[in-house]
Amino acid sequence: MIQKIIGQYKTEDRAVSPVIGVILMVAITVILAAVIASMTLGLGNSVGSTAPSVQMDANVDAGDGVYDDDDSDGTDDQSATITLEHKGGESLDSDRTEVVVEANGERWVLTGDGSSQLSVGDSSTLMMVSKLDTVPTPSEYSTELSPGGSWLGSASASVDANPIDSPSDVPEIASGDTVLIKVIDTGSDQIVYETEIDA
Repeated sequence: MIQKIIGQYKTEDRAVSPVIGVILMVAITVILAAVIASMTLGLGNSVGSTAPSVQMDANVDAGDGVYDDDDSDGTDDQSATITLEHKGGESLDSDRTEVVVEANGERWVLTGDGSSQLSVGDSSTLMMVSKLDTVPTPSEYSTELSPGGSWLGSASASVDANPIDSPSDVPEIASGDTVLIKVIDTGSDQIVYETEIDA
């Protein structure tokens, strides 16, 4: 009788072990599959969305704080300008680059949609127009790209997410103002350059 009971326990022990083993194997397989899938999908989504690595320098010139496209009054009015110089690293494509300028509580955004690049050794001068008689054309927002051409020549500009459509919309940068400049790669939505300088 005792032998029969012991035999039953042994039989049940042998039956439980394979079941537990199978459950553990299935669990491990599911976990590994989930980890591999998440890694593969994560890598797939990140391809093409990394920000370029760049070294830049910026300079702000307040000018006289006035822009006038009509020099008939005999004055040489000069808007504030921001010069961005590409010092090293990858090129910046104008169609996936956004320049954000913050000064005096206002946020000024210049978004490019062209096909030019800002490469090592190039510089681009952005015009921060103010006190206009007329709203500037896109080509007036972005002046020459050295050594030639225009980096954000077909750009659009806005202040605090509102399009600039009247002279009063344009922020003014005067001498001594602190200016925050950000260059953003819109493909990855990452800041590739940021600095704060005085005009």
